[in-house]
Amino acid sequence: MDTPATSRFTRRIATLTAPALALLTLGLAAPAHAAGAPTISGSCDSTSAAGQFSCSAAVSGGTAPYTFSWTNVQNTNSYRVGGGATTGWLAGGCWRGTAGGVRLTVTDSTGAVASQTYQFYCYLSTP
Repeated sequence: MDTPATSRFTRRIATLTAPALALLTLGLAAPAHAAGAPTISGSCDSTSAAGQFSCSAAVSGGTAPYTFSWTNVQNTNSYRVGGGATTGWLAGGCWRGTAGGVRLTVTDSTGAVASQTYQFYCYLSTP
C-alpha cells in the first residue's frame, strides 16, 4: 500500500530516471572523448649526417583526425615537417657535439592531447 511519502519518492525517482532512459532509448553514442587520449610512439636520431637530425612518430588511440606540433627543446633548429593521417616527421639541424631535443604534441579531434619529448646526441661527424 502506497503512503503519500512513498508515492512522492516513487514519482521523484521516475522524474530523475526518465531523461537517462530517454537517452538510452535514442541510442546516443558515448561522448567522443570516451575513446581516450592518443598514444605516441616514435624516435629521433642524428646518425644520417653531422649536425642534422630526424624524427618520426606514429599515433594511435584517441579520435582522428590528429594535429602534430613539433617544438624545439634543446640545441635544435627544425626546418622540414611532414606526415600523414597517423604519422609525423621532422628534420632539422642541431649543434654538433651536444644533446638535442624536440617535443611532439598530438591533439585529436576531441581535444585530447598527448606529448612526448625526444632527446638525442648531435654527432660531430657522420658516425
